[in-house]
Amino acid sequence: MRPRRPFVAAALVVLVAGSACSGGAGSSSDFERLGDVAYVLPAEPPTGWRVAWASERPGRPFSKWEHHTEVYATGDRKEFVVVGADKLVRESKNPTRPSAPRETDSDDFGYLFAYVVGANANLPRDSKAMVSSWRTPQLQMTVAHIAMKPQADLVRRVTKTFQNTTSFAFVAPAKLADRFVSVGSSAGLTEDATDYTVVYASAKNAGSSRERGSDLSDDAPTIALNVGSRFYAQSRSLPNGAKAARVETDKDRLTIEFEYRGSSVKLSGDGVTEKQLRAAAESLAEFDRMKWRTTLGERLLVQDVAD
Repeated sequence: MRPRRPFVAAALVVLVAGSACSGGAGSSSDFERLGDVAYVLPAEPPTGWRVAWASERPGRPFSKWEHHTEVYATGDRKEFVVVGADKLVRESKNPTRPSAPRETDSDDFGYLFAYVVGANANLPRDSKAMVSSWRTPQLQMTVAHIAMKPQADLVRRVTKTFQNTTSFAFVAPAKLADRFVSVGSSAGLTEDATDYTVVYASAKNAGSSRERGSDLSDDAPTIALNVGSRFYAQSRSLPNGAKAARVETDKDRLTIEFEYRGSSVKLSGDGVTEKQLRAAAESLAEFDRMKWRTTLGERLLVQDVAD
């Protein structure tokens, strides 16, 4: 059984940017906090159960994050504006002015769009993109209007909003050109953000080692705890705490999702009762990272930090 990474499919971050501030330089603190994660374990798993296996994927430090993308849409989702900033490897001594808008195939933005808005999101068929780009000493900036008939004037207006951006961690406005509202934002790549999985099973099924515990049969009763950093939590409207969350049923699997101290938490139960799953969810105890790792011991595999 391979470690699960359930948050990647919805790897977008809706920034808490309530004020429609300009696209100029903003504080990096909001972005730094996106990497924070709460290290928790349930104090009340089912009686006689233990950790079968666990996997932690630490994210890269904020100083190494390289990408920032904002996506806006009209209410009918037929037109989109994409704003992208890529941190330059070294400071440019030759910054440029925004280029004249040029039309190109919207497929160039398909992967990026799906990454920010969701794995199953698609751009309108036969749409085109009108694009302008420029370079600052620190950033490569891009603005694109994606529609059946993209408008150069719209691209110019949006470009003016972001033309003075100097920081990778710019704070984006909630709205653009009246009819476009934010539908997603990514800060860095998903590999930049920390998440982890801890799977519980009966002592018999968990076995005497991580190798044995990670080879659970498909019909073995389990509870899987998945926690993602603020990068993931801010992409969704989650209940605040387990007591405010509902247990959902999908065939034989029970799930409960909620926010815990800024982190996105999901518990999935196979072959367990709703009472058992809720007891585990409502009994989460928080640790610092080193104590959490020590508690899990050899059952935990810490994967390499992305370069």
